[in-house]
Amino acid sequence: MAGSVLFRVSRDQLHAFDEAIEAAKSDIAEAWKSERHKATIAGNLRGLLRFSQGIPNVLRGLWQSTLDLIAARLIEDYEETGQELRRAFEKGLHILNGLDGLGSVEQLLQH
Repeated sequence: MAGSVLFRVSRDQLHAFDEAIEAAKSDIAEAWKSERHKATIAGNLRGLLRFSQGIPNVLRGLWQSTLDLIAARLIEDYEETGQELRRAFEKGLHILNGLDGLGSVEQLLQH
């Protein structure tokens, strides 16, 4: 039970990043509209990249919390917990891969 709350919180945080990346990609496609629009998108990308630095901390916190639950013998289903951890780390990796190209796009938009 306690583990599911932790996974839900981390999943929600990671989902928000995933949605932000998709929105940024959509915004990039419209960067041609005006210089002001282009500058706004570049600023938003800088913010997204800055916030994304916290993704490893979300995963690290989830990992550490899981270890704490194991030590306290509070995990009921180790198989499900392992699957939840794997899904969270896969989602984090997917997000980081999605962010990979946005940094160079942000630099292009500034010029």
